[in-house]
Amino acid sequence: MRLNIKLYYALRKHVIYFLSFFFYLFSYASAEEWMAAGIASVIDTDFDRAINLYQQEIDTHPQDFRAYFYLAAALDSRMVHFENQEGQDQFEQAIEKSIELIQQQLQNKSAQDEENLGQYWFYLGSAYGYRAYNQGRNGKWFAALSNGTKATDYLEDAIQADSTIYDAYLGIGTYKYWRHSKLSFIYWLPFLPDEREEGILMIKKTAHSNCLSRDLAKHQLVYILLDYGRAEEAIAYARQLEETYPHSQFMHWALAHAYYKSKQYRAAEEAYLSLAELIENDPHKNINHLLNCRYKLAVIYKALNEDTRCLEQCESILQLYESYSQKEKFDKIGQVKKLIRQIQNK
Repeated sequence: MRLNIKLYYALRKHVIYFLSFFFYLFSYASAEEWMAAGIASVIDTDFDRAINLYQQEIDTHPQDFRAYFYLAAALDSRMVHFENQEGQDQFEQAIEKSIELIQQQLQNKSAQDEENLGQYWFYLGSAYGYRAYNQGRNGKWFAALSNGTKATDYLEDAIQADSTIYDAYLGIGTYKYWRHSKLSFIYWLPFLPDEREEGILMIKKTAHSNCLSRDLAKHQLVYILLDYGRAEEAIAYARQLEETYPHSQFMHWALAHAYYKSKQYRAAEEAYLSLAELIENDPHKNINHLLNCRYKLAVIYKALNEDTRCLEQCESILQLYESYSQKEKFDKIGQVKKLIRQIQNK
């Protein structure tokens, strides 16, 4: 089937967005201390600590597929945060090793392994999910969509084997929601069912459980509920997350975005100011994040007719951008200059 060029890029954009939910698959309910510590470190953007923890587990237990999985997850999360490919080879090796070890377990099941069958399927599905998300970001989007579909099939197998694996509901539910929301526009998927409500309920099952993915499910719900037009419910989840993780840039982005999308500009201003402070105090800060945060503040001040404050933010953006060595990552410099011209022309 041939696609025209506009459809090609539209499909690519939506497939990558659609696969992004695998970024939030982190844990199985029976997580050990090293898993929980690593997850908390990733949420607080302390990636080096998480990677070291997982590497130590690999050194101690080289046949533990979970250690390779979490190492790959931390490496991928670091690449997403810093918008680079540092650690790509190590990610691919770790995810492949994890899949290989899980498949060995599935092929050589003992009586005891039958009790852990759900766990094997969960990690196998999550591993393929991370591979899909990584491929989508790197432009291999047909392979990404194939692996993403395979991932959800394995997650379904996990729930069939053990319905108490609440982490798996997060992946399946997010798949169901974004599949319709982001892919239903494609003309050759005319009978794609609308399972958004079912997807939201599945994610809530994770969010209201005691599994380690519960807060990551709430994080995903913020963006899904905003997309679905339920802003107040999204804000409620975002507030919970900020209280639980006061030093997490991920969670502050969610709260700021929720206020901004719901046009609660004063609350959004406060949230973005707090986020900017967090980013500025990060010794390994992503400058692009700081530029985007300040741009949101400029837009907010423009919406509030506070032109002087808007100009202050725009000028700070220009100064920071001038010394930014990776200018190609910030794609809003033209919009910043347009804001300045609009105010000057008043």
